[in-house]
Amino acid sequence: MMSLQRIRKNSTKKIQTLVNKGQGIIFHKKTSRMIEDSIDSDHSVAVAADVMAWLADPKNYEDARIWLDGNELRVGGQYYFQDSFYIYFNKEDFEGELNRLDELDGIKRPVQVEASTLMTKNSNVVYLTDYVKAMKVGKTL
Repeated sequence: MMSLQRIRKNSTKKIQTLVNKGQGIIFHKKTSRMIEDSIDSDHSVAVAADVMAWLADPKNYEDARIWLDGNELRVGGQYYFQDSFYIYFNKEDFEGELNRLDELDGIKRPVQVEASTLMTKNSNVVYLTDYVKAMKVGKTL
């Protein structure tokens, strides 16, 4: 039987230790669409530094809740419509969740693109899709 354990948000050393033990992190970004009165959820792969930076932000820290549930740590707001990180301690659980999210609406995974592969052999034309991929990983052309 799994137990749900709440972790105090001011236990930064414990949180940092748990986040570092994670095999994978998925960030769920929530966006309110006022016109349609709905919530959009965008998913992306994150790293431990993202979790700790999010928690260090005073506006996030105020509403932050940290829950440990078996092989998963959740760091996020207290409501379902607030941003949250899911840290998986089991690689298979992490990969399974990535596959599930891929099937639902796609997940933004880190993309490694070399600038030299973006141009054709005798041209200075850069394909728009390659340019967008490069910009997502912070490379300049």
